[in-house]
Amino acid sequence: MRLRGLRFRPKDETQVSAEALRIVDVCWSGAVGLAMTDMLRGAYFSTLQLQLALRCGERQRVARTLGLEATFISCGGVPAARRTQRILTLLRRHLSQTSSPYAEAWLTTSEGFSAFQLADFPRAHAGFVKAEKLFRDHCRLASHEVSSTQLFTLWTLFWRGELGELRTRVPVLLLDAEQRGDRYTATNLRTGTPSAGWLVDDTPDLAEQHIERAQSEWTPGGDAAPELSPSVWRNTRRLLWTVQIIRIEATHLQARLQLRYGKGTERAQALTAAIRQLRRERTPLAAAFAGVTEAAIARAQGADDRAGGLLAQAATLFEGLEMAAFSAAAHWHHGRITGGDEGRLEVAKAESYAARQGIRSWDRFAMMLLPGMADDRA
Repeated sequence: MRLRGLRFRPKDETQVSAEALRIVDVCWSGAVGLAMTDMLRGAYFSTLQLQLALRCGERQRVARTLGLEATFISCGGVPAARRTQRILTLLRRHLSQTSSPYAEAWLTTSEGFSAFQLADFPRAHAGFVKAEKLFRDHCRLASHEVSSTQLFTLWTLFWRGELGELRTRVPVLLLDAEQRGDRYTATNLRTGTPSAGWLVDDTPDLAEQHIERAQSEWTPGGDAAPELSPSVWRNTRRLLWTVQIIRIEATHLQARLQLRYGKGTERAQALTAAIRQLRRERTPLAAAFAGVTEAAIARAQGADDRAGGLLAQAATLFEGLEMAAFSAAAHWHHGRITGGDEGRLEVAKAESYAARQGIRSWDRFAMMLLPGMADDRA
């Protein structure tokens, strides 16, 4: 596609054969439907429908296709930001010459998604909320798009630390999905980031039950999901690893698991590799995660001054990204390490944030976000 470019000759729907339009629409359904469940096949259909849409030139199909392409390209994160913006600019220019509420909603979704990939969570949240309203109020047969933008909004609520709203919204959306028989949306709401709502309530057992139910309802007859073959898993992991924010989050999750459960040389090597990977990303989010990981290592070594300095730097980065929960956790750990009046004030402010969000067990939640601070020494 880079060699071909995004050139096309605009046409009205009446100028394109019905068969050609049907093929584009089928490939579009494959791309959108598989994007969140089977990235390999979703990427194939996305590229195919992009080629076909540009070839036929029908205005509204080209517009929605550019929106989806921008969404996929934005997954590259910071290195892909300029290319993403070029596609979005082309889409805005195209929409100025045609009227398509559906394409307009896709533009807004793509803008929100590209902001999310850059860890600009406030702008992403605003984009997803607006896109959901556009899909709901102005587009027919867009229940999948409405559900997807709702899920994306929940992601931003977690990262922004709006955990009280996350906790409130997930059960409402889950009940709606169950009543509509929407297994796809119900599965997304029971797993991943939305499940943090049950952790806010300090009910990890309930979160685990929802995950088990999602698995039983998703697979035929309630059996365990079939294991991926090694080659499919390698290819899927390789594709997921091209998404910068997933790469950053997964690396930090690996570090958190090592801090909590790792031992000996294997733990030390894994943490060193995670920090190196995070530093290579060269983004504020990755730098903050690297900093708190290094702080945990320093804390375990008894280097409290270094740990405190790293936590303070990470807290500043989290604040700049408007990640309230991670910022509060970093301040909470920092205050417990430094002590004194200033430390107690930091702890009190973090616990005040937790109370406002309705977090029932802040110490457990904070140590889940940023583990390994050896609080038994605090």
